[in-house]
Amino acid sequence: MSTIQTHAEVQDLLERQSGVLLHSDLEAFWGNRNTSILHDRIQVWIGVGTLRRVCRGVYVGKRFDPWALALRMYPDAVVSTVSVLSRHTLVGTAPGEQVWCVRAGRSREIASGGVAVHAWTQDPALVDLGWDWQGAIRVACPEKAFLDTLFHHQHGRTFPFSVPQDIDVAALSKSILDDLLPRYPNIRFRAFARGVIDDA
Repeated sequence: MSTIQTHAEVQDLLERQSGVLLHSDLEAFWGNRNTSILHDRIQVWIGVGTLRRVCRGVYVGKRFDPWALALRMYPDAVVSTVSVLSRHTLVGTAPGEQVWCVRAGRSREIASGGVAVHAWTQDPALVDLGWDWQGAIRVACPEKAFLDTLFHHQHGRTFPFSVPQDIDVAALSKSILDDLLPRYPNIRFRAFARGVIDDA
């Protein structure tokens, strides 16, 4: 009965944390700071499929919010590129357990099974541009997500669709693009992006 009760409590904790748990969450949950015992308990719940390990100290449940995962791993990140374009149906469907974001810190690519967090570095002034809060998560507007996609495409990043051919550029706000684009300092990038926008 105690195992059943603990399983229910773990599931409740997962639901309250959008399906994402850090090592510190589990440490507080079990009220035990013994590293060995905590590790063994986590391994039990991984073994029965209640938890999945994303990377050291980060776990998700069977169902989780990838955007919440990005927030827990990188509090400075802004969800952008593929994730936002897909959410606004400007491209095809994105892989359901992956998230793309931009951040001022170093680029990170974390993947485990089908779960992945693509956190790509950008100048802080660009990261802090064209986003809104969605709950506790910073999310780029579609136009900023589009420009970020072109920016990282030009820097060699790959996407689960063809850039720019598979993006519905015509559905974006030209006035917002005209406001955002001059803030990108790279002249070559601005010329590239302007060509894509004007051809739409």
